[in-house]
Order: sequence, then C-alpha cells, then structure tokens
Amino acid sequence: MAKMFPERINDGAPPSEHAVFEALSDIDDSWMVFHSVRWQGQRATE
Repeated sequence: MAKMFPERINDGAPPSEHAVFEALSDIDDSWMVFHSVRWQGQRATE
C-alpha cells in the first residue's frame, strides 16, 4: 500500500477524489501519494 499524505481524505471531497485516493492507495508501497498539495518553486529569471 502506498504511503498517503494525508492518511485520510476529507469527507467533504467529491466522490471522484475519493475514488482516485482509494485507487492510488492500493499501489505498491514504494510510492508516496500527496493529495491536495500546492507545489511551488522559484522561477528562473534571466
């Protein structure tokens, strides 16, 4: 089972998000799955 972050999905999330969360939780335990994370990084400037 994949390591899920957070371990549980919000009860108020749409059914489609619950379905994807459950499907991804069943993948190999070498994976880490992050739900609802805002990825940001520095933009390169010239």
